[in-house]
Amino acid sequence: GTDTLALTGGGLTLDLAGLAPGRLQGIEVIDLTGKGDNRLVLSAASLLALSDTGSLRIDGDAGDRVSFADSVWTRASISAGYVTYSNGGASVQVAAAVTVDTSLLITPLDAVKAEGDSGGTPFTFTVSRSGDTAGAGSVVWSLAGIAPSFPNGADFVGGVLPGGTISFAAGQASAILTIGVAGDRLAEPDESFRVVLSAAQGGTIALGSATATILNDDTGFSIAAADASHAEGNSGVTPF
Repeated sequence: GTDTLALTGGGLTLDLAGLAPGRLQGIEVIDLTGKGDNRLVLSAASLLALSDTGSLRIDGDAGDRVSFADSVWTRASISAGYVTYSNGGASVQVAAAVTVDTSLLITPLDAVKAEGDSGGTPFTFTVSRSGDTAGAGSVVWSLAGIAPSFPNGADFVGGVLPGGTISFAAGQASAILTIGVAGDRLAEPDESFRVVLSAAQGGTIALGSATATILNDDTGFSIAAADASHAEGNSGVTPF
């Protein structure tokens, strides 16, 4: 038979992405209808742990919502009143009346490396949209330091902490964010920072920060006294 999990209240959020694996299994249908305005948060891993078939059907009404907590879910097809979204081996059929959120996520692509001795070294991140990507959208990004040692403006190309806005065209699922780290010959500790997303337009932020580390590749030199405190003597040369 078909096993169904139904929400009976209103204004509820069922966060399957945050549920420990194995806590809920063998479900083929989730009914969000209840008393209205319910929300389901889902990831590919949580769906595969939940369903024996790797597929899940979502029923509900206008006001109910589905949010994806990972990337990248793509709209595959629409049939018999259901819209199908897929992510690898996971697929979900969402009733056409249910709103599928556009979820924004940032993940490091190539963001742990040496800074180099000169010029700029690119640190890259992927900013993705999951779910309904039919419309255009945008999101603001900025940097935040991570204690105990974090970079300042001089550590980046241009001499200031970078930031900006990423814009998505209708149907665009992802964009590459490149940050130029300035190379130098100064010996300093490894420095870490976060890229933080905010002020999303046309979507909601599901995973809003990613970490990068600038690895020191310079060697410092120091001088210390080894034998530098004794009498000068009466003649000849006294080594210090």
